[in-house]
Amino acid sequence: MNHREALNKTFEMFGIKAKDIALASGVGENQISRFRTGKTDLYAGTLFALLNALSCEARAYFLALVVTDDKTDAGIGDVIESQRRVKVET
Repeated sequence: MNHREALNKTFEMFGIKAKDIALASGVGENQISRFRTGKTDLYAGTLFALLNALSCEARAYFLALVVTDDKTDAGIGDVIESQRRVKVET
């Protein structure tokens, strides 16, 4: 999965709002929005700032999605997501 799709899915999975991550990372909310909608890309340093502002669990989820095999759509992200559901249900 590409980094844009992975970040969008991570935000959705963890209920992350652009405004909150903008404050925590120092990256402008408008820049985050433009990236998430595909209107622009991010420099590596900007992406790292966003990732560093995420919780460890959200960051691990993002990275797992990036390394997921697009052909089979299976990977660590599926495991983390299923484990997260179990935590929420208990």
